[in-house]
Amino acid sequence: MKLSARISLLTGVLLFVLTIAIGFTAFMVSSRVIESVARESLENQAALGADLVKASISSQLRILREFASRSEVLTMNIRNLDPSFNKNIDDAGFLDIA
Repeated sequence: MKLSARISLLTGVLLFVLTIAIGFTAFMVSSRVIESVARESLENQAALGADLVKASISSQLRILREFASRSEVLTMNIRNLDPSFNKNIDDAGFLDIA
């Protein structure tokens, strides 16, 4: 085999190996970056979900405290509860209050 053919073949193989190595390195780095971004995004979504649940529970507790502060409830005289109390329960989105 001629020297020029050997040099061409060696150069081609070297370029092929270098291209594979650079591609593999780029793939590894990009997959780490994508994984990091996805993990951060999931953590942010979890925090937003927790804040939403906290706000919902806080709102329902405020409504329940308002119901509990009524004189009819404080005296435990269930017979004196007016119909508007039941309407307020429905408006608050509760099925019933025991």
